[in-house]
Amino acid sequence: MKIIFWVLLLFIFIFPLFAKAGIVINEIAWMGTENSVNDEWLELYNPGGSAVNLDGWILEAVDGTPKINLTGSISANGFLILERTDDSTLPDIAADLIYAGALSNSGEVLVLKDASGIEDDKVDGSSNWENIGGDNLTNQTAQRTDSGWLTATATPKAINAVIQESQNESP
Repeated sequence: MKIIFWVLLLFIFIFPLFAKAGIVINEIAWMGTENSVNDEWLELYNPGGSAVNLDGWILEAVDGTPKINLTGSISANGFLILERTDDSTLPDIAADLIYAGALSNSGEVLVLKDASGIEDDKVDGSSNWENIGGDNLTNQTAQRTDSGWLTATATPKAINAVIQESQNESP
């Protein structure tokens, strides 16, 4: 009985040290905006119940560009907007971070690593962004859903679009 108690106690105190933070790459405007193809932006989302310190985290493309050193924190159920070059990409929303380096329109693999260098999330759009989401002509973004990615009107700092499943009516 004592052994079970100590094992459980050890598990309770050590397990949280190994739990992943759960930050995700949530929305990608790889094609820019209606104003400019250079107005690319990315959104991270924290679905967890507590804030996560992003100091030392990195979001980078496998080809090395862009490579974004993250700082600050992201609140519980909060969003973080990263805008390319300056804070004019999303006029009504302040960027949380500004980054340099363009996303290739032909596709990228983006990797989010925590401060220990451990991969927290990955998006593989390498064969072509449009295979996962987003549209170069309409400037709709790639948005993460519970069942994968979709193409929809941009939702910066807001819950992503959802797929409306139609129900078949019985005759």
